[in-house]
Amino acid sequence: MNKDQFWKIIDNINQSGPFADEDGYKECVLNTLFPCSFEDLLDWHHIMTLYDKALDRRQLYEKFKEREPQFPRGGFDDFQFWLLSRGKEAYFDILRDPERIKSISEYTDLGQRQGLYLHFVSDDLYYHKHHLYKDGKPGYLPSDISSHPLDEQTKKDIQEELQREAPPLPPPIVEKPQSPSSIKELIESGNYLHAYVERDNEVTSYVFFNSPGNIAHFLGNHCLARYTVITDQQDDFVLDSDGYYIWHCRGDQLRAEIEKTLAPIQWDEVKPEQFFCPTYEEVKPYLAQQADKSEKQGQKHRQKEPSR
Repeated sequence: MNKDQFWKIIDNINQSGPFADEDGYKECVLNTLFPCSFEDLLDWHHIMTLYDKALDRRQLYEKFKEREPQFPRGGFDDFQFWLLSRGKEAYFDILRDPERIKSISEYTDLGQRQGLYLHFVSDDLYYHKHHLYKDGKPGYLPSDISSHPLDEQTKKDIQEELQREAPPLPPPIVEKPQSPSSIKELIESGNYLHAYVERDNEVTSYVFFNSPGNIAHFLGNHCLARYTVITDQQDDFVLDSDGYYIWHCRGDQLRAEIEKTLAPIQWDEVKPEQFFCPTYEEVKPYLAQQADKSEKQGQKHRQKEPSR
């Protein structure tokens, strides 16, 4: 199966509508796809996945979130499945211009369920066709897909089409990390944060210069962490996260400032940058040294005080 055959099948299904209910749509999809060979069903899955991944764009997601309260319940994935089920023209219209999401009126509960069904139908159909034509032995598409990669020319055609019809926007300009270059300068700045990062059942504590951009880059560099808590110098809560996804944050304005840099990192538009971020174990000797120096200065000061 190639990309043109893929879109033609979806067009044929849609031209058979409108459908009064979900069962009518399912019957049409099954009747249309059932003649496909096992190899075509595997190709269908590969092609669907490529077009689906192309919808993972931050600008598209942000426009979806603006309209989400007016849409059926369900996340961005459900919207992507629905958009694919509408056909090539609708798909590329939205991918080229996410602003068009504002004028969508046909994204209904029924449409959402149709998109979800179309996205996963190849798994069920592959299983049942195997049972019918392979001596009652069921086939599992997820396990067979690796032994049947998509034809390289078809993959190239899809990638070139996406680049031609809806090229990604250039990477946004984000805040660069800013930081002193030594522990002495970091502590003397009086503006630093503590981060406690849990990964592989171990917790490591870090100290870094306090700025929204630094927080974003730090979370990006620890995107595989199981749990992260960031506190200020007084150990008061700033935020916590799962990887680089913020759960709670001290103030909506701070969260918005962080996400200006963090969102492009999450969408892989830019890479998080490394910056000076020592562990607390590395900072502790300097803090102890400063505390000892402060104590000695205090003792000298007390000795100079006249007795009363």
